Parts: sequence; structure tokens; C-alpha cells
Amino acid sequence: MAYLTGDGIDLLPLDTDDDRHVEVYRRTRVDPAIRATGWYGEPMAPRAAREHLDTKIDEGVEFYALTPRVTESPDPAVTDARGRPIVGWARAGMRDERARRVDVSCYVLPDWQGRGYGTEAARLVTHYAFAELNARKVEARSQADNEATAAILTGLGFEREATIRDCMYVDGAYVDTAIYGVFEDGFEPDPEARIQ
Repeated sequence: MAYLTGDGIDLLPLDTDDDRHVEVYRRTRVDPAIRATGWYGEPMAPRAAREHLDTKIDEGVEFYALTPRVTESPDPAVTDARGRPIVGWARAGMRDERARRVDVSCYVLPDWQGRGYGTEAARLVTHYAFAELNARKVEARSQADNEATAAILTGLGFEREATIRDCMYVDGAYVDTAIYGVFEDGFEPDPEARIQ
């Protein structure tokens, strides 16, 4: 897996042997604010989170720990070896090899939202999908009423292509899922982005 470096963040290969990486992933599965707009059933214990990640990685999905280039952190339990906070994660996975469609997603913990980290992570992982995974098209999915994700994706050139009605069951109600897509000629990568 590559190291992805942007203007203000790094996406580091998520290491399932590193409890800090697994903890950030797990927190996105248990945080009520994120679960309200996510795909999740029951919250995950640390062991279940690690097993889920290992399974997905074995299937070829690439996960990255999202680390901004700052040193303040409200929670030292989720800082990396450099003392930087781990504030979320991103992933890229081949949805269809023959059609060269790659699915991307990213999650930022609520205390760190609103700082542009989600936008930069989505831009980096999309750039990586085109540059390194040979994607013809990159897709992303979100709960249809998730305005923050819609703003990030459309700001990066993604277009809302479809709505799957009643796709998820969240808090006692069925909700729709939006599917977004972008082709390389509609995407503007960060000129400062580096893939190592």
C-alpha cells in the first residue's frame, strides 16, 4: 500500500496490528453522530473491528489512517508515533475490475469535522484510485440526506448518479442511499498530492 500525502494531511496505510488505528476505525462504528449517516448494524468491539478490517484488506480493499499535520490532540490514545492525531480513515477498493470501477469512502471523527480533512482525504484517495489503481471511474456512496458528504463529493467533481430507495434501516426508519461517480476528466487532483 502507498502513503498518500496532501497539503495538510497524510493517509498512512492502516495497520491492524496497531491498536490506535483499529480504535479510530472502531470509533466510527460506535459514534452516534456517524452511525446516524452510516451503514452500520451493531457497534463493534476492538477485536471485531480488527477482524473486519483484516477480512476487507485480504479482499484487496486498501484502508488508510487519516492524520493531519497538527500536534494537538484531545485524546492521546489515538495519536500516531509522531504525536499527530489520527482523526479518521479512508479506503479505496475495486468494485468491478473489468469495468475498472473503484469505490472510495472516508470518515472523520466528529471532533475533527469541519476542518477540511474529509475533503482532502476524499481528494487524495480519489487521486490514488485514478493514478495507481487504474480506475476508469470512481464511485462513492452515502446516505442520501447526508449534506456534508454531498458537498464534499460534488465539490470534487462527483455527480449524483442514482438514488437507491429504502436501502438502509437507520433508527427505526428506511433511508435512501445516494451513489456518486466521477471520471478522471471530471476530477481535479491536488497538485501538491504525493503518492509514495
